[in-house]
Amino acid sequence: MRCFVCGARDEACDIDFDEGPKLPDWIGGLERRGISVMRDELRDETAAVLRYCTKEGGIVYNGRQGGQA
Repeated sequence: MRCFVCGARDEACDIDFDEGPKLPDWIGGLERRGISVMRDELRDETAAVLRYCTKEGGIVYNGRQGGQA
């Protein structure tokens, strides 16, 4: 079984992370291809990693704006 795991969501947006546009039913699209989707896994821990990365000057991916430093 294949699985796509999402951690932080709103917290990622708070630091301007943006993977770009998604289809309205992106979860259904993955599941129809046999890929299960798990959301909010280790959400607090994932958000802490994102905050640490930006605090230390890491590059934040932003597919709509070409990335930010």
